[in-house]
Amino acid sequence: MLIARVITYRGGKNTNRLANYRFISTFGLNILVKRLFSMPIHKPVNPLDFGLNSRIKIVSLSGKDFGIVKKRKSRIIMKDGIQIVTIANSIRDRFPESEITLIYSGPICSKTIEFLMKQNIKLNHE
Repeated sequence: MLIARVITYRGGKNTNRLANYRFISTFGLNILVKRLFSMPIHKPVNPLDFGLNSRIKIVSLSGKDFGIVKKRKSRIIMKDGIQIVTIANSIRDRFPESEITLIYSGPICSKTIEFLMKQNIKLNHE
C-alpha cells in the first residue's frame, strides 16, 4: 500500500522542493502527490489464540502464513532467537503447514540468523 499526502500546486518560487512529488492533472487542477513511505499491510492476530502472551505481536501474512514482529533498535541475540522459536512452535502446533517469518527492524546476531534459518523461520527486515 502506498501512503501519500496530496497537496494542490499554485506555482511560485519554491519549485525546487518539488523533486519528491509527482504531478497528477485532474478536473483542470494540477495536484501533487508526495510519496511518504510504502508499507505492506498485515492483519494483526490475537496471540492468545495460540496460548501466547498478549504482548507478543503476531500478524497474518497470507492464508496460514504468520509473522512474528520484533520492532526495536537493539540487537536480537540468541536468547531472543530461542523465544522466537518457541513462539513459532506454538503457531505450528495449531497450523502445521504454516510458514513463519520474523519481521524485524534492528540488527540480528549472526549465530541467531543461522539458528532461525535451521528452524525454518524466514527473515524479513523492515
